[in-house]
Amino acid sequence: MEHYPKALDIYEQNHAEIQAYPKVKNRFLCIKVMCYALSKQTEKELQCIPENIRQLPPDQYYYLRFIQLIFWYQMEDWEGSLQETENFLKVLNYVNEPHFDADYKQLAYFYLDFFKAISTIPMTQKQNLIQLQTALIVCKNSKSAHNDYLLLMWLEKEVEELLNG
Repeated sequence: MEHYPKALDIYEQNHAEIQAYPKVKNRFLCIKVMCYALSKQTEKELQCIPENIRQLPPDQYYYLRFIQLIFWYQMEDWEGSLQETENFLKVLNYVNEPHFDADYKQLAYFYLDFFKAISTIPMTQKQNLIQLQTALIVCKNSKSAHNDYLLLMWLEKEVEELLNG
């Protein structure tokens, strides 16, 4: 996870080859945006997200919606983070794409719990974060975490930083 600057360098070195293949291009876009999120380069993160992400395949659309949640959090807009997460959950509950929905719904609820926890009173916050941290570890160790591993890792890292001060 700490190798994201190297991943960005590799992306730039192979930019032309990546752009030649639409599926590869979109998948690398998700990785590139996540690298910017992990390095807290919010302006670059936001610039990379296409205007109409709904036209992307469902897994990439969902991934970029999570990045948007991270963006609101990084901008310290707790209310925006919470509202966007609730809106995203409405989308996930509305559409019927079972091969993606279950994992992404669970992850979205983790993000919702995180955003709720950071906006509550300190004593409750710590208890909520510890419960969330436990749930994230269980999820990360399950077989279903392969599609959203970086998203889980980002959230786990943020929870750990909040717990350790």
